[in-house]
Amino acid sequence: MPVYPSPALQRGISGVVQVKIAIDDQGRVVKLKIHPRIDSTLKQAVADAVSKWTFRIQPEVIVAGRNSLSRLTFRFSINGSEPQVKLFNPGPDAKDRERLGYWNGVTEIREWNNWEEVQPKEN
Repeated sequence: MPVYPSPALQRGISGVVQVKIAIDDQGRVVKLKIHPRIDSTLKQAVADAVSKWTFRIQPEVIVAGRNSLSRLTFRFSINGSEPQVKLFNPGPDAKDRERLGYWNGVTEIREWNNWEEVQPKEN
């Protein structure tokens, strides 16, 4: 999971961060994009964490030489003095767009083209 960045915690920054992910046919993250208006420290925390993950790609969706697109959503929150980062669970009354597994190809591609690519920091 992403680590809550100290600068964001000190400034009381919280929120929901959605990341678009390009994944190669081996399950490796090859590119990350996040909405440009998200706080830069939260964006970097998500990019640093997710870039290290390996995903299991269903064989029926693998196309040689093409990446698969996916997305994840994280909630950064501060409860008292305790920072928390969790995968976002929208609950039963959420809009379809907020639900895990929802996919609208036109919207996803438009956002992919307009969102900012975030490079993970080298460790």
